[in-house]
Amino acid sequence: MIHLPALTQLRYINDVYKVSSQIGVAVRGIYGERTEALGNIYQISNQLTLGRTEKNTIENIKGMATDIVSKELQAREMIKKTWGIKLEDKIFRALGLLEGARIIDTSEAMGYLSVVKVGVEMGYIENIKLDDLDKLMINIQPAHQSTMFENAEIKNRDINRAKYIRETLKKLKVGGANYELQ
Repeated sequence: MIHLPALTQLRYINDVYKVSSQIGVAVRGIYGERTEALGNIYQISNQLTLGRTEKNTIENIKGMATDIVSKELQAREMIKKTWGIKLEDKIFRALGLLEGARIIDTSEAMGYLSVVKVGVEMGYIENIKLDDLDKLMINIQPAHQSTMFENAEIKNRDINRAKYIRETLKKLKVGGANYELQ
């Protein structure tokens, strides 16, 4: 799994799809084939199996992932230079929306969490750990929400998700390194 918000924002992700398919690597949405990349998270996997050794397959995927990460970092720097204060505003608006939302679906929450994650990764937000954001992104998925809440009827899921996000972000920001997200 790989987080590619800048390549997605700049629409360079289509180039990644083209190049990866040419070398037998699949770049797909978060849930695999024919799924969207919720929260700008993509899955990288092997597409070809016949005629390749395990070592060759691993090297191929590792090389592609390294190249994608390099392009993502370059794209982030480009966005940082061209957007300036607008990038910082987008990051803190996303955080504010998550901290105040009363109803939020999975797709919207993942989008805002992706922006907050960029804020942490680029040093704009210092009091939230990446591992905790990753866990939060997992815990807000529908299946996790169903097991976490007793009243997990579909009509309540988006309300429960919003409450869970608000409470978790408050604990993460207040507790910092002392709070451990389950």
